[in-house]
Amino acid sequence: MYAILCKIIALFMAALQSLLWFAPGLFGGDLPVDTAAYTPPVYGQVGDESQAAEHGGWYLTYEDNFDGDALNSDLWVTSPHGLRNTEYWCDNMVRVENGNCVISAAYLDDNDCPDGKCPASGDFTSGIETRGKQEQVFGYYEARVKFPKAEGLWSAMWFQSGTMGRLGNGGKDGSEIDVFESSFYHNPTQIGHCIHWDGYSDTWHRDSGAVVDTGVDLYDDYHVWGLLWTPTEYTFFLDGKPIACTNAGGVSQVAEYLRFTVEIRHTEYGPYGQKLGEFINTRENPAEFQIDYVRAYQNTDFIASQNGGGFQTTATRKAGAEIK
Repeated sequence: MYAILCKIIALFMAALQSLLWFAPGLFGGDLPVDTAAYTPPVYGQVGDESQAAEHGGWYLTYEDNFDGDALNSDLWVTSPHGLRNTEYWCDNMVRVENGNCVISAAYLDDNDCPDGKCPASGDFTSGIETRGKQEQVFGYYEARVKFPKAEGLWSAMWFQSGTMGRLGNGGKDGSEIDVFESSFYHNPTQIGHCIHWDGYSDTWHRDSGAVVDTGVDLYDDYHVWGLLWTPTEYTFFLDGKPIACTNAGGVSQVAEYLRFTVEIRHTEYGPYGQKLGEFINTRENPAEFQIDYVRAYQNTDFIASQNGGGFQTTATRKAGAEIK
């Protein structure tokens, strides 16, 4: 009876989140998807603004095609090393090969942690992020990825700010922006997006999320995910087409870092009320989150708007102390 009640509550909460995302005027005035939203082209060298005027103000700010055999340390760090929840984030679970960054997830009984922060046995996975390397406010971001096809976990592409926990200005001081969370292994055409603000305490934390049925099997192959982050709204893209839009919490006006992570929760319910199933992957058959490329763009109009509002303009602000 308890398990049934928990499932009913989880499904109700997922349905409520979807309602709040799309209902006009709730949680900051959620917006319809703008089907004319512009996806900038791939062109030029990183940081070269000379052609921006010819491309609607867009220019490339960072890019990684993972062509080498190790992470580019000028752009990436691995996610904070050690116990995440019931699983460990360990640097051993990240590698670069065959033009992809691969984040593995597996139960191991022989893990050899490089700095001793993890035990020899347990559930292990990891993530990569631009924290302290490349942090940007506004712009267009896209990544071509393949979800891990496994039970008991989810992968995510998301943004975070060291000031996300500040109170009094909603999400404008920094928001967690979840471009996707792949907790839908048993509903493979669905995806979740969410905005979190005002920290993570039970007292102050606020969020607004949505579950979108894309009509496409998102676990069958690589797909391109995008975020168009303007001074007034967030628009989420799948394979070049907008699928959701919101300004929940008040759009973040501060530089944030990009994260790609995997989390393991076994049979628990994951994001959006999804039953995750039992995590059974081992060294012999690890689950793998594969990232083919990552690109970020800025727009000169966004920066002009930001300057006019008196906000911080640097694209490389160092992260604050709060990391979640």
